[in-house]
Amino acid sequence: FVNEQWLNYAGMTKDESASMGWAGKVHPEDGIKFATLSKYHDSNVQSLEVRYLRADGEWRWHLVRVVPLILTSQGGRSGCGGLGETCTDIEQQKQIEQALKEAQEEASRTAEAKSRFLSNASHELRTPLGGLIGTLDLLMDTRLDTEQLTLAAAAKRSADALYVTMEFVFAGLGVINDILDVNKAEAGMMKLERKPFALSQVLEEAHESLVSVAMEKGLELSFMVVGEEKVWGD
Repeated sequence: FVNEQWLNYAGMTKDESASMGWAGKVHPEDGIKFATLSKYHDSNVQSLEVRYLRADGEWRWHLVRVVPLILTSQGGRSGCGGLGETCTDIEQQKQIEQALKEAQEEASRTAEAKSRFLSNASHELRTPLGGLIGTLDLLMDTRLDTEQLTLAAAAKRSADALYVTMEFVFAGLGVINDILDVNKAEAGMMKLERKPFALSQVLEEAHESLVSVAMEKGLELSFMVVGEEKVWGD
């Protein structure tokens, strides 16, 4: 049995829809879902989303609920006497879901681009500034007259203040990036890259950024790479 609303939607007659005739309106990729339901014979309701072909040729998403029709014989035995099916048009809901998914992917791409920019900006600022602070420290340990020492000390204070400000700014941005990364991980969108990079270059950049801090604490900071120069990682 099919109702008039289905016949109007599908553009079919009752005879055409009889038996499994309605199945011709199911999208080819969704037919397998009904193949599973055909073996379903307990008292539970099962739901699935499939596309039906409308009379005007448009495929539209529907929420299908299938209910086993339980019949009881005179002897008291119960069994499945068939399947009852209701269809609810959810095309608009699916379009909204797709739009939200695309918006989320776009936001993720934007966040990733911003993260790369911040990472590059941080590197481009930290490396030369760390070198400048370290050089000023070395300069102030040389023989300077009073005026030269005063100017070098002023430059050192300015460089230190700039470094602290920069660290504060990038630390705040780092928290934002961490939050974005957590959201990406929860959404299953976190991707790790596997690409080659020069380990010595990474260590050298870290050394340049930290050497002045180590010197202030009376420590010597050095590194040595043994083995393969090129490594793989994210």
